[in-house]
Amino acid sequence: MEPITTTVIVTLAFTKFLETSVEKFTEAGLQKMDELRQKIWAKLGSNAKAETLC
Repeated sequence: MEPITTTVIVTLAFTKFLETSVEKFTEAGLQKMDELRQKIWAKLGSNAKAETLC
């Protein structure tokens, strides 16, 4: 069995940090995209000309 080196510890910590960051970013990004979609839908929903183009 190999001894745990500082590099391995740092790599594991960075990997976990990266996974958590990506997960939070994805969650926040999806929420923002949904908010934007709702705003666009609300604006276009009252525009009859926009509805006929869809």
